[in-house]
Amino acid sequence: MSRLTALALLGALIGACDAGPEPPPPPAPGLFDHPQALVFVDGLLVVANSGFRDGGPDAWAPGSLTVLDPASGAAVNRLATSRPNPQALRVHGDRLYVAVTGALDLRDTPAATDGAIDVFPVADLRTASGPAVSHRLPVDPGDPRLGGPIDLAVHGDRMVVTSAVADIAWVFDAARGGWVRGPVEPIRLGEPTGLGLGAVRAWAGGFALVDFNADRLHLLDPAGRPAGCAIELGEHPDAFEGAGAPVVDGSTLYVLLAHAGRVRAVDLAALADGCAAPVRTVVEGLGQVPNDLALRDGRLFVVASGDNAVVAYDPAGGARVGRWLLPVGSNPFSVAFAGSTMAVSAWASHGVHLFDLETGAVRVIGGASQAAEADGGLPPPADPPIGEAVLADVVVDGPPPGDGPYDDPARAVNGVRGGGAMAGSTDVFSLGLDEALTLSWGGRVVTDGPGADFVVFENPFRHPGGVFFDPIVIELSADGETWITWPHRLLPGPEPERDPALWQGFAGLTPVWLHAEDAPMHPFDPAAGGDAFDLAALPDDGEAGRIRRSGFRFVRLVSAGGRVDPATGAPFPMHPVSDGPDIDGVFGRWVSDP
Repeated sequence: MSRLTALALLGALIGACDAGPEPPPPPAPGLFDHPQALVFVDGLLVVANSGFRDGGPDAWAPGSLTVLDPASGAAVNRLATSRPNPQALRVHGDRLYVAVTGALDLRDTPAATDGAIDVFPVADLRTASGPAVSHRLPVDPGDPRLGGPIDLAVHGDRMVVTSAVADIAWVFDAARGGWVRGPVEPIRLGEPTGLGLGAVRAWAGGFALVDFNADRLHLLDPAGRPAGCAIELGEHPDAFEGAGAPVVDGSTLYVLLAHAGRVRAVDLAALADGCAAPVRTVVEGLGQVPNDLALRDGRLFVVASGDNAVVAYDPAGGARVGRWLLPVGSNPFSVAFAGSTMAVSAWASHGVHLFDLETGAVRVIGGASQAAEADGGLPPPADPPIGEAVLADVVVDGPPPGDGPYDDPARAVNGVRGGGAMAGSTDVFSLGLDEALTLSWGGRVVTDGPGADFVVFENPFRHPGGVFFDPIVIELSADGETWITWPHRLLPGPEPERDPALWQGFAGLTPVWLHAEDAPMHPFDPAAGGDAFDLAALPDDGEAGRIRRSGFRFVRLVSAGGRVDPATGAPFPMHPVSDGPDIDGVFGRWVSDP
């Protein structure tokens, strides 16, 4: 994946959903206009409206803040911002500070127009029409990347502001109302200056600044001066993992790795002392397009835009402890809390969802008001399956491990962790279009018995435009030398790359609900998902007949994208954004020693 900004990443997801069968048209802006950040302050809920249209420099509606009474859901005011695209809302003392990014051009080389920090007195939120003061951050005429404020944090009288399109920061002195490191001389965090998408939080020792595209943590002292630290936050220094949405709890910094699907933690106090401290993973296997992170009542809340969900995790052990669903196509962006209320902005459906964490009640303000599905359509319950399910736990052959978060073949044999109908698992091994992965049960044999005999779990998911899937060709062997291919065929039909019903005898077609920790169930229960195969369906002659009668020890998984359709002589058609299947695991049922 290329190094995209959050809006481009979100736009890519929404754009992918527009392909294939025509989805319902998105709702038009109303009370909200692509809402992003939100914050509770003085009994009110303030929501930032980006005015985003298509990302070009002239394609943004004016930015604004919608002020709500969360008790009644009524809008009490709408405040104009000085420029389009308000991004971050921070309350400090009796002021609400807003990082107003300005129009971004995300089409080729990212560039920005003038941005600003708007200041609103909290006491005037019900009555004001615009900011009391606006501190302008113009772009450098010679380099349009050197602008685009996206986040801010305040520590005493100092404010640090980060950029959406460059790895730079500005420092503002609130006491005297002027820039310490302003547009003329920003702090440069990279040499040469690159794409930043920075996020910043204050803590007792100063400021912690996270660079999304470099996966780096930079420390600044309370006066906003760089401490000289540049700490790698990812697990793989050579891979892009997308560090952002930092959360500070005392001296612990939690950071979301959006691309890698993890939450990592670092001890800021240890960094401040020696500029070196271990960075540890506290949660992994997050859903699709995790976009925001918050800490509340000892739980880490992750906003998964692609899953249309907010998921809570226990930071001590990483277990999932709660899940709140929004309607398909909502694309939640950010989360805020007040008492037992959790507010979630729905970027694509122009709405705000208020969840009561104690009663489970939900109220939708603006946007789509249809109820969310229980989990995207769970299969009906079935009679308890018989037979023990055994995981294929040995990688016999396949691509060597790489540095990326999905390049470790061990993820294909460490248990299945599906995400339901609307989300693919992230605890997977990504198999290239021209690659194969061979697994075994450590020498044991999978034989034919009542019902399906083995089941393959990949990570397809549904979206408003249909289903995204990567079909897999199955091969079996009793000795590791002679192989048979599971009978398969692609039925004729329009846009087969978007219709799994046309792919007969392939794996990788059915979403996965089985999750080893959060949703344990028998892998052969239809409610578990995945694609099951019965050896009784094999021909009765040749090597296929021998495997039907005596079983197999090895299963080889191959992307259909690397194979030719024998009916046409052409390669099997694949979805335009497909880059190969993601293997979550394979279970056998009637498994015995040879």
